[in-house]
Amino acid sequence: MSRMLTHLLAHAVSDVRVESARVTCAPLQGDCRHYFIFVYPYHNVYWTRFKERYFYWKRVALEYEAEAVEAACPEFNTRESLMNWLFDVLVLSRGERDLLKLGF
Repeated sequence: MSRMLTHLLAHAVSDVRVESARVTCAPLQGDCRHYFIFVYPYHNVYWTRFKERYFYWKRVALEYEAEAVEAACPEFNTRESLMNWLFDVLVLSRGERDLLKLGF
């Protein structure tokens, strides 16, 4: 998944270098509660550009009940919500979604 996710995000915002991207969990009281995508090496720059390019990102994040929209990358309670948010924002086809879901 990491390679496919890296490739997907590199193409989504092509003017920011993306060496790797991975779904990460921000633990809350020992449990994994907030999932987000960490982009290396320019995490904050990447998500700033992403939000500029995909101006409707927040509306979609709220539809998936994002826990933290003020973070660089919105944070969600489940990995599935995070990935569905990304797929919807990038307007991926059913086939692309299914292919990417195989990896997670």
